[in-house]
Amino acid sequence: MLELVDGLYVSTVYEGEDLGTITTSEPVALGGQRLDFVPFYVGNARDVVPAVETPPLIGIANAIINAYQLSADWRWQLFMSGQETLVAINGEAPKTVGAGVVHQMMGTVMTANTAISRWRPFRSCSGILT
Repeated sequence: MLELVDGLYVSTVYEGEDLGTITTSEPVALGGQRLDFVPFYVGNARDVVPAVETPPLIGIANAIINAYQLSADWRWQLFMSGQETLVAINGEAPKTVGAGVVHQMMGTVMTANTAISRWRPFRSCSGILT
């Protein structure tokens, strides 16, 4: 702990599981005089002041995050486009389509042309992600 005791700087270290071991030091400056301030500095991205500033490379960091997100979205789309899709033939049109959609066919009358099957992509996407 860094503190001023009677106007002079004292450094105290508490150790052990119960913090019962106490080590106290009284640092001195050049010339042997005790310090009347706590030697503590706060550094930010550009100066030695406690004011919070925008990091100087925030633009590059944001660009890298955007590139990662774009790459992840692209790879997810490649994965989804290579998955089988359930298709309902002569059934009620679904509200959405794609590999993650659940189709449900309900009714009592089924015609000869009514079917539900899986559609597989013509070509494999296994070689795209390298």
